[in-house]
Amino acid sequence: MNFEVNFDTEKEKASHSRKAFLEKFADTKTLIIGTHFSTPTAGYLHRDGKSFKLIF
Repeated sequence: MNFEVNFDTEKEKASHSRKAFLEKFADTKTLIIGTHFSTPTAGYLHRDGKSFKLIF
């Protein structure tokens, strides 16, 4: 069996979808639950200049 996993095989689409997610949910009351993050795993996305921060 081959369990190899390739991430971002379409880098341009991956970049676009990440940027779209950040733009859509930044500075909203939407709770973001990122299970790939270390604890705490939930917070709110806020703009920080040209960047974004997850505020816990």
